[in-house]
Amino acid sequence: MSVSFLILCMEEPIAPVAIAHTRSRSVSADPIAILIIQRGCSPHVFLEQDLIKPGAIESRQFQLKIAEECLSESTLVVLPTGLGKTVIALIVIAKTLGVKNGKVLFLAPTKPLVDQHASFLAENLTEGTITTFTGEVKPEQREELWKESRIIVSTPQVIENDLDAGRGSVTDFDLIVFDEAHRAVGDYAYVRIAAKYSLQKAVSYTHLTLPTKRIV
Repeated sequence: MSVSFLILCMEEPIAPVAIAHTRSRSVSADPIAILIIQRGCSPHVFLEQDLIKPGAIESRQFQLKIAEECLSESTLVVLPTGLGKTVIALIVIAKTLGVKNGKVLFLAPTKPLVDQHASFLAENLTEGTITTFTGEVKPEQREELWKESRIIVSTPQVIENDLDAGRGSVTDFDLIVFDEAHRAVGDYAYVRIAAKYSLQKAVSYTHLTLPTKRIV
C-alpha cells in the first residue's frame, strides 16, 4: 500500500527535518494570504466538504490549495503558528477517508497534543471513530485497535513500540501525519517510524517484483 506523508512544521524549523527517508516536498502559504489572515480580514465562508461538519471550518483558499497538493504526494507543510496546519490535516484526512476509504495515523509528540488533535478531529469530522494511543493503553488492547480503527492519534513512541512488537504495520495506513516535524532529527521516533515505512515498502515491492519459478 502506498502511504502519503503529511508533515506539519513550524515556520522556521530549529534543525533540518530528517523525515525524508521518504521523498517529500515543502509547501507554504502565499504571503498575501498570511497577511490577510493575520489582520483578521478573511471572509466568513465555511468549508463544504464531505465528512467535515457544515459550518465548522472557515474556508481559506491557501489551505485548500495546500491540502490539494498534499493529496498528490508526501508533503512538508511549513506555516507560521495560527495559520491552520491542523485544518489542512483535517481536510486531507477527510479526503483520505472519503475518497480512498482509507486509514489514517496522526502522530503528535506529547499526550496533551494527542488529546488535543483527537478532540479536534472528533469535533469536526462527521464519521470515523477516533482512537488515541498513549502509554496508558495496554499493548493487547492496542493490537485489536490497530485492526479496527480507521483513525489513530498517537505519540510516536507508542507506535514505534507496537511496530517493533509486530502489533501493526505503517503500511496499513493510507496517510500518516507528523505534527511538529521539526523534532524529526537524530534518533527521534519520527525518524525511525519513517525508516520502518521505507524498509517495509521496499520489502513489499521486492516481494511483488521477484520472478516466480515454474515447476514442470
